[in-house]
Amino acid sequence: MIPNKEDTIYTAGFFDGEGYIGRGWKNRIEIRIVNNNEDVINYLHDLWGGIIYKRKRKDNPALDLVIYRKSDVLRFINTVYPFLKVKKEQIDKTLEVIKTK
Repeated sequence: MIPNKEDTIYTAGFFDGEGYIGRGWKNRIEIRIVNNNEDVINYLHDLWGGIIYKRKRKDNPALDLVIYRKSDVLRFINTVYPFLKVKKEQIDKTLEVIKTK
């Protein structure tokens, strides 16, 4: 599924509130979005790819969508960046790290 503008704006807002960008497994840059609504995580997965992990904690039964392939991370960043309100600085720092590799 290719995200349209509405999907992109929705994703940017969701990522601003529930998302993370940073180093993951094997020191790769990753996008992580956490929520307990399976429908939302599946919808975002259909748009952006990645892997869904179910947290095993009974007190926090959330799902993690992890986007880790470099091409998928860059597509995500380049698409949602204009609509971000909170995480632009984190994205800028991450892009600097990617460019220096």
